[in-house]
This record gives sequence, C-alpha cells and structure tokens, in this order.
Amino acid sequence: MRKINASAGILIGGKSLRFGSDKAFMTLRADPVSIHIHRILIKIFREVFFVGGNAEKYIPEDTVILPDLYPETGPLGGLATALAHARYPYCFLTACDLPFFNSGPVIKLWENTGEYDISVPVWNGSVEPLFAFYHRRCTGEIVQTIEAGRFMLKGFWEKLKVKKVDMLKFYTRTELERLFYNINTPSDYVKAMDMVNCG
Repeated sequence: MRKINASAGILIGGKSLRFGSDKAFMTLRADPVSIHIHRILIKIFREVFFVGGNAEKYIPEDTVILPDLYPETGPLGGLATALAHARYPYCFLTACDLPFFNSGPVIKLWENTGEYDISVPVWNGSVEPLFAFYHRRCTGEIVQTIEAGRFMLKGFWEKLKVKKVDMLKFYTRTELERLFYNINTPSDYVKAMDMVNCG
C-alpha cells in the first residue's frame, strides 16, 4: 500500500493522574498500547513520532521522541510540537490510550482532508480531536491560543476550515465505540483486557 504523504504523532506526555502510573506504556496483548499504535501508523505514514514523555526505555532505538515545546499545556502543546517538527503539511495526531486503534478510520479521514485545515471524526454527537489530521496552517492559531493561556484542543478552531467526517457513514456504532474506547482509569484497563479476551 502506498503510504500517506503526512506525518503522524502519538501523544505520550500526559500525567495519567487517574490511571495512577504512566498509561502510555501499559501492556495489553503482548505490547504496550502506544507501541501497538506506532506499529500500525508506520505501515501507513511516511513519518511517525512520539510527542512528549520520557519513553526511551520502552521503545525501539530508531523511534523518534519529540520533547514538548510547550510543557504543561496538555494535548494542545503536543499538537504544536508535532506540527513544528513534522516534515509534511498534514500531521495526524492521536492519543496513546486507544487499545483498539486501527488504520481504516485514519485513511477515511485522510481522504476527507481536501483543502481543510482540520479533518476530524464525529459520531453520535461526539467529536474526536485526538484522532484527527491538522495542517501546519493551524500553527499560528495554536500558538496564539497557548500564549493566551487557553489549552483546550478545540479552542483554536473558530477561524479555521474544519471538516467533520461522520464516521457512522462507514462504521457501526458498536465498531466506533470499540475504536474510540480509551483507558483513563484502572477499571477502564480491566474492561479493555476483558474486551480483548472476548475478541
């Protein structure tokens, strides 16, 4: 398969306060979830990297980790870091805690980028900004938002062209609930393990 001409960043710089330890490298199946996501992304993107965190002991030696340019600013600062380093105009940004991540929806989003600044999935009234494509044209608005002390990931969208892709056109509600299931707490982790064991 021809790879997507875009970069991809996996956010691993969160504090994982509700989880109680660094959830970026919690193991599910045989590998940490973030490594599972990385292995999928390197098959479909020309450039893949981790953003934030201190993961040297967990990842392969040839894997890139970008230090946060804007510490303590959450995913918005991670996005700014990703766009600053990305070799391609578009960067796909994803969280590290999606155990059922797969490439199909990523490709659907890419096919809907067009001339938009942001291509983001929506389903059942929910927007998923941590599973979206961002163009480097977003950078100025992102930096202004950070400098204003506002760190919501959707806080800079107002002046940009946003394509909201209805994923229910392509997938069932059950499939999307599984895809976007994320792990925030130990009980979420236990449920994820049960979901894996049940197939």
